[in-house]
Amino acid sequence: MFRILMSKYIVNISPGIHNACNKLIIGGNNKIRLIDIDNKKVYVILKYGFEKKYIINERYVRDNFNYISVPKIIDNGKNNLWFSEEYISGIPINRLNQNIKNKVLMDALSEIHKLLNETKRDLLIS
Repeated sequence: MFRILMSKYIVNISPGIHNACNKLIIGGNNKIRLIDIDNKKVYVILKYGFEKKYIINERYVRDNFNYISVPKIIDNGKNNLWFSEEYISGIPINRLNQNIKNKVLMDALSEIHKLLNETKRDLLIS
C-alpha cells in the first residue's frame, strides 16, 4: 500500500510472472537477468529504452565463438529483446582457494585474449 511513497523506484513486470517465488532479478547496465531457480533458467532481458544492439552483440559472440565458457542458450526471444540461458550454480571466485582461483582466471583471460585477437581490426588514421 505504501510502496509508492516508500520506494524511490518501482519495477513493473508485464506480463506478470506466474509463481514469482524463487526468482531473483539482477540489474545490469542495459539488460537485467531474471533468475528462475526452480526451472534452472536465466532470462536475459533488454531494459526498456535501450538499443537492441546490446543483445545482438552478445548473441553474436556466443553464437560465433564457441570456445568462450558461457551458459548455453535455451530459448530465443522475440525481436531480439530477450533470450534465456541455463542456470549454473557455483562458488564465487573470491571464495575459491588461490590455486583454483588462479587457474580459473588464467583460463578466462586466455579465452578473452583469443577473442580479442580474432576480432580486432587495424585502422589507418591519417
